[in-house]
Amino acid sequence: MVSESERLKWLERRWIALNGPFQENGNDGPGQGPGWSIVDRGSSQVVTAVHGVTHARALGKSKENDANTGGLALAVGEAAGVTTAVVLRNDGREDANSDPDHPLKRELSARRLVGRGTTLFDLHGMQDRPGLDIVVGLGPNPESALSLVEQVVSAFEAEGFRVDSDGRSRGLAGARSGTMTSWAQRSGARAVQLEIALRNRTFLVASDRRRRLLSGFLRLLAQVPPVDFELGSVPV
Repeated sequence: MVSESERLKWLERRWIALNGPFQENGNDGPGQGPGWSIVDRGSSQVVTAVHGVTHARALGKSKENDANTGGLALAVGEAAGVTTAVVLRNDGREDANSDPDHPLKRELSARRLVGRGTTLFDLHGMQDRPGLDIVVGLGPNPESALSLVEQVVSAFEAEGFRVDSDGRSRGLAGARSGTMTSWAQRSGARAVQLEIALRNRTFLVASDRRRRLLSGFLRLLAQVPPVDFELGSVPV
């Protein structure tokens, strides 16, 4: 019988392995291949990360990646058996979190993976702030997201994290018209943006925070049975 501690250590290694491609070419991701990926697991829940690589902004500007969020989304999606959608590389296309007509959004909509009856968690990274680990962005329609907030707060506070349940006062509402959260809410989905402090997702220091973060996500997504996996070498 695999212990929870062993399972989380394995999942942490899996997160690191899955994040490798996002770090290629100075965090631009692979030099060729698809710009984005959707893994459909037949779930009503979707975990997205569109800033796992450097991303383009208006007027030719670019913004640093939200370190390790791409691999995090893939790892928790795989472990919890939920659908994932990530941007894989910086192909010069406008940021999926600002372009309302990004092809990733079009594909999610066309395949009915985001819409009425679905829930979307969009992962982002913020710099460390004193006394704060996770900020929840409620999007332009906060009332539609309130049913999720209690679940988010409960899941991560159980792991010892400090959560701000409403990021509007911090400028982290995810409410701009082009965000993944705004788009999902307009599509009829329940959706929130989760801003995660750097100290909880960095690979540069030894820390139990990464495993506690993974455990929090598994708690949050617990209504979907986790997939079984064999411990051993980390599949890439």
